[in-house]
Amino acid sequence: MSRLFGTDGIRGLAGEEPLTPETVSRIAGAFAECLQSDNATETGGRPWVLIGHDGRESADCLVASVQAGLAAAGVDSQEAGLITTPGLATLVRELGAAGGAMLSASHNPARDNGIKLFNNRGEKLDDATERRIEASVAHPRAHAPGRFGARRAGSAVRPEIYLGGLVERSGIARDALYGYRIAFDGAHGGGAFLGPDLFRSLGAQVFEIGTSPDGLNINDGFGALHPEKLAKLVIDNKCHLGLALDGDGDRSMFVDERGDVVDGDGVIAACAPDLLERGELPGAAVVSTVMSNFGLQQFLRDRNIQIEQVPVGDRNVVARLKERGLALGAEPSGHVVFGDDNAFVGDGLYTALRVLDLLYRRKVTLSSLAHFERAEQVMINVTVTKRTPLEELPAVMDAKSKAERDLAGRGRVVLRYSGTEPLVRVMVESTVHGMARRHASEIADAVRQSILN
Repeated sequence: MSRLFGTDGIRGLAGEEPLTPETVSRIAGAFAECLQSDNATETGGRPWVLIGHDGRESADCLVASVQAGLAAAGVDSQEAGLITTPGLATLVRELGAAGGAMLSASHNPARDNGIKLFNNRGEKLDDATERRIEASVAHPRAHAPGRFGARRAGSAVRPEIYLGGLVERSGIARDALYGYRIAFDGAHGGGAFLGPDLFRSLGAQVFEIGTSPDGLNINDGFGALHPEKLAKLVIDNKCHLGLALDGDGDRSMFVDERGDVVDGDGVIAACAPDLLERGELPGAAVVSTVMSNFGLQQFLRDRNIQIEQVPVGDRNVVARLKERGLALGAEPSGHVVFGDDNAFVGDGLYTALRVLDLLYRRKVTLSSLAHFERAEQVMINVTVTKRTPLEELPAVMDAKSKAERDLAGRGRVVLRYSGTEPLVRVMVESTVHGMARRHASEIADAVRQSILN
């Protein structure tokens, strides 16, 4: 079997490999064996795993498959139900589970699904553990008779435990949002009910869309990938800001009071100077991925803040934050990670509380903090059927080299395969208008001709 895990768990078309009931059950069994061999729980009894989902139609079938695989390996389970990925990760840690399994395909359409696995600290599995699971799934062994057991008894986990913890860790005042008008888009996903409940509990008036999940409408024109409806909601209701989650709630895309979109780069621009001023930005540095806008680097440099870039993926952001002991990292896509009170968990709702606390303390608008002069950024996705190493494609490398020579000191090129979809992503940035689009088109054409012919 080829690699199961991409940059963010296992993902695919529900009902097709690897997301068939049989394979999902084997994945869960292999996960259970890793938890047991690593002594991930010290409770003294049978280990148990917390399972959640983001509301897709295929969730019930896959949850049952996970439960069966865990039970066959001697591990119990308990359901968290409809929840965000960071909510599940947090509850794993808070409730003392041996691990967590989230059924979600994040921002993907409803026909897709996936599995994100967590250890007992609510952290995504490391590469070595993922490889062990892949090897076990590829070469399964029979379980000893009598290892089956019933899933863990008890009522469903209450989300209030998670939401109360968010407020406490963020430090926001309990009355901070009185008088605030907040627009919220839940993407018809795992955070559809959690977001409005959270903001109303702090006194805000909430205007909501994307909060009626039916199993088929997740991410369908709503959420972090489609902020245009949220922007209209903000303007029509004179909101102080808007927040859009993606399907599983680990991304946060904001809209300021003027209706302009604020992405992960904008959150860094808003929060990093404040953290530095308060003495809460170790190393005077933040972490971003290679997809971060070229203009953010200059913005931070002018404020004596360094930016460390890592490959795409929030797990790479988290790894660098931990390695360097830093406090803030983000991807433009809306994955924002605070390396302080939230245990390095990227959480759209927690990010929103941190941003709202900043606005409350400084008595300012989001637009006054989050915007900077951006380089023109052009992204072209090229669909492919195979993954030939890009460095082995002479025409592609020639087009990339030509662009880099032309853009020297005025922009950059990022060329990579998607970790979750059959795509080559071509991104070109330039401070000179029109140059990014021209070079991106030339590189994309070279990719098409080299891979598809």
